[in-house]
Amino acid sequence: MIGRRFVWRLGRALYIRARGEGVNDIARNGEARMQREFSEWRAKLGLQSVAFDVGANRGQWTRSLIETARHSNAAHLLEIHAFEPAQDAFRMLDASCARDESEVKVHRVECALSSVDGEAPLHVAGPAAGTNSLHADAAGTPLQTVRVLVRTADTYCKERGIDEVHLFKCDAEGHDPEVLVGAKGLFDGAKIGVFQLEYNHRWVYGRHFLKDVFDFAHGRPYRVGRLTPRGIEMIQQWHPELERFFETHYVLVREDLLQAYSHRLTTIDTSNTYA
Repeated sequence: MIGRRFVWRLGRALYIRARGEGVNDIARNGEARMQREFSEWRAKLGLQSVAFDVGANRGQWTRSLIETARHSNAAHLLEIHAFEPAQDAFRMLDASCARDESEVKVHRVECALSSVDGEAPLHVAGPAAGTNSLHADAAGTPLQTVRVLVRTADTYCKERGIDEVHLFKCDAEGHDPEVLVGAKGLFDGAKIGVFQLEYNHRWVYGRHFLKDVFDFAHGRPYRVGRLTPRGIEMIQQWHPELERFFETHYVLVREDLLQAYSHRLTTIDTSNTYA
């Protein structure tokens, strides 16, 4: 007889595959496509671009965006603000970005973004670990804790004189909804083009849901979608079936910018499946 463990693992794998979730790879989860379409669109219009990389870690997303901008002949139009509060990761980020200073403006900022200004405990899983978070591990795993500076995107942009953020990537390990709230002023003024956030089981640690994102977008000129290698699946409305906490990247796209990105409308039907 087939064991329950095997059936469970097979069923879970098939379920995640059918949903198009569970992949944390820039090249395969839709992030690279969004970067390419963003760079090509901005280059075609000859527009200067400001991008935020929140939770930059060692700079993987930033480096990918720089390379993509180069291929689109748009590197000279790009300015990136990369935020990383963990000291070891920040050093790696700083070294990684130093080589591009003559071509792309990359501002390295040793702090975290949140919904308030001040300080907060950062729970460190390891040097430059991608799971370092402002939320403690709900499983009770003992982690080192250090105090780090936290700012809101609204405060940072006001201090730096930044009027608009054209591409805002957030990978804050469960703290993403707090970063979203900290950018409320920018959203109220429609000053963010695309806001990308990482959704996974660490949202449980912060007591957050995708419904929070849909509620935030309601009444503002933004649509919520899910990144896929084929483009953005724009989701017409929140549904409980979305709350599975599998690794996925969601975006809030300003409505007037939808035509710049490959997208299609989706919904969840009465059978609790994508349609």
